[in-house]
Amino acid sequence: MRVLVVDGIGTDRETASRYLQSASHAVEVASDAKSGLAAFDRQVPEIVVVDALVTGMTVVQFIQRLRQKEQDGTRAYVVVVSAKSSPSELTAAIAAGADDYMRKPLNRDELVVRVGALERIRGWAAKVFSPSGPSGVIDLTSSTRIPRLQAWQKVDRSISRDISDLLGQPLEVKTRDASIPACIIGAQMPLTLASEQTEVRLTVGIDSGSISKLGDLCLGDPAADQDAVRDVLREMANTAGGAFMRAAAQEGVSLTCGLPVDLSAESFGAAKSPARQEFIVCTTDGTLHITFDLEILAKALRRVNVAQLEEGMVLARDLHTETGALLVPAGTRLTSSQIERMGRLLSPRVTFDVAEAA
Repeated sequence: MRVLVVDGIGTDRETASRYLQSASHAVEVASDAKSGLAAFDRQVPEIVVVDALVTGMTVVQFIQRLRQKEQDGTRAYVVVVSAKSSPSELTAAIAAGADDYMRKPLNRDELVVRVGALERIRGWAAKVFSPSGPSGVIDLTSSTRIPRLQAWQKVDRSISRDISDLLGQPLEVKTRDASIPACIIGAQMPLTLASEQTEVRLTVGIDSGSISKLGDLCLGDPAADQDAVRDVLREMANTAGGAFMRAAAQEGVSLTCGLPVDLSAESFGAAKSPARQEFIVCTTDGTLHITFDLEILAKALRRVNVAQLEEGMVLARDLHTETGALLVPAGTRLTSSQIERMGRLLSPRVTFDVAEAA
């Protein structure tokens, strides 16, 4: 997640940043209220960690200013930290709009848990208020962060850049229109955000007229058979998925990729989620059109014990040993060796929330 740390004490600021980055959050820091508000204006973070003695104004004034800057559909989760704590300070901060409160000196595990409360609240809200319908489609107003990411909003740029490098050709991005023939072959790969019960389904496809051009560019053979071209499309799905994953990771969102599978012509006529991004990348001469389609879907979790774990399942939460040591981080796509190790180290009674194998 995107976290803004506002603290006038340099060592505390650096400590908080280090702790949060170690938990895969994207962190920006500010040393006073003015620079913190400026950072908030540049990009609204999901979490704000602010010292109760923030320089330049009282913490109550700072929180009030944050809340005034928020617009419809945006609300930061504010955690106040303080070396001194009193009921009046806590009451004032909460009344001003703070969401949580913790004491200094900072403890890494406590800070990570406090910041992680937002994900737990989102998961609870998703179950209670059922933002997804029976089709498994995610509403853009639901708890998943993905539609709000710059990585999602600018996904055509990151993917077209990496596909251009893959093909060794300059490519243009355009929206799909009636002049582009329908895709007849392609590949599809799931990208899972198990902690938010969400999947991004990435599809790549080409029309009949583009098959020979793709074969020529990638295989040096415009008459390459369709199986060879399908291999290229699966690699293209991997490349596109990697581009999106890296961009999302820069905003603190760690996706887990599945394996690409082949698609037939009939698959491209299936109903799509309204939460989607579709675009075409094409060569400048118009002889090759590659369609990319990314849609956001619900990914239900399943609770299992050690004996029920299967290779390819994705962990929704960090997994710790009984002594508290991190064993497997959230978002891990389990391998057979990891499952075997978990069986040796954990009690059979331990259960896990997992997304099913892709």
